[in-house]
Amino acid sequence: MILIHDGEEMTDRQLLQAIALDRSVYPQNYWLDEEAALNYLHSRPEIYTYAAEGDDLVAYLNMSCVDEESYCKLLGGKQNDLCISSENLLSPVVGRKNYLYISSIVVSPVYRGKGIAKRLLSRFGEKLAVLRKNGIYFTDIIADVISPHGEKLCLSLGMRFAKDSACGGKLFCYTMEQGE
Repeated sequence: MILIHDGEEMTDRQLLQAIALDRSVYPQNYWLDEEAALNYLHSRPEIYTYAAEGDDLVAYLNMSCVDEESYCKLLGGKQNDLCISSENLLSPVVGRKNYLYISSIVVSPVYRGKGIAKRLLSRFGEKLAVLRKNGIYFTDIIADVISPHGEKLCLSLGMRFAKDSACGGKLFCYTMEQGE
């Protein structure tokens, strides 16, 4: 049975499985090294939501609250998310502009077509609802998309195409007023 988990439950082994999954679907210029990924997990596990069958990760999503500097670098289109270190990951705060970076949504090819991505997004939506209930909003959202599936997802979320990135992806954005 495939279960959805929050990042606080993710083990280092499962994170390494996520890295292997990334490397099976993303171009090499988007590969995060193991040390940086482990730093993400250890400093901000809440950025991950994942699906596992037993102890084996079969899909995950990474959406991170990032600092303004990282958001602007991504929006500039000259760098991909490898410019983000664990120090650039923040906890969202009431009354502050909070920037959300949609980094990855990856499902193992063996498990595609089973509604897992939808379940991951639903769980993340639950996290956002809790934040909104506590007065915390993401005012600016960005994604660096490299697949037709990612483009379709961004458009379904109401994001708009902003520009091509120098790294081969397409940047999609969404901006809203606080409380919207």
